[in-house]
Amino acid sequence: MKSVVLFMDKAVLRKYLSAVRFELICGYLASCRFSWGIKDDISKYSKFYFVVEGGCIITIEGREYILKPGDFALIPSGKIYSCELTREKYLLKYWCDFNATVGNISIFDFIPTNYVIKIDDTEKLQEMFHAIFYNKNYYSLAEETRKNSLLSSI
Repeated sequence: MKSVVLFMDKAVLRKYLSAVRFELICGYLASCRFSWGIKDDISKYSKFYFVVEGGCIITIEGREYILKPGDFALIPSGKIYSCELTREKYLLKYWCDFNATVGNISIFDFIPTNYVIKIDDTEKLQEMFHAIFYNKNYYSLAEETRKNSLLSSI
């Protein structure tokens, strides 16, 4: 599916985002070593990787990104992507598969995003992930946390 980018003012964007439905499929803190990798996959879910230690190379739609500690990568569903370890052959990352939709349309189909960003406050983000993934009610907590974070960033 091709992305449909809508140009809208902040009020309209906030309205759409307030209707976003987040569905956390799965996620955790993972340690990857030696031969971990994914080659030319198309995920049915959106994904994120947050690098805690080590590094990896992610290619999204033909563009290569080298991820280091503190980098956060978003891979929207339906995009061709590959991942491999860097020379260190080690990666400690939080990862998550999720859906973020308005109706049945992914928000990444109408909101342009950067695929990789550098996180300044990595400790705060790690605390948030820990709270989400290790809380017995993490599915509902995750949805509220993501929605509030997304809305506050606008």
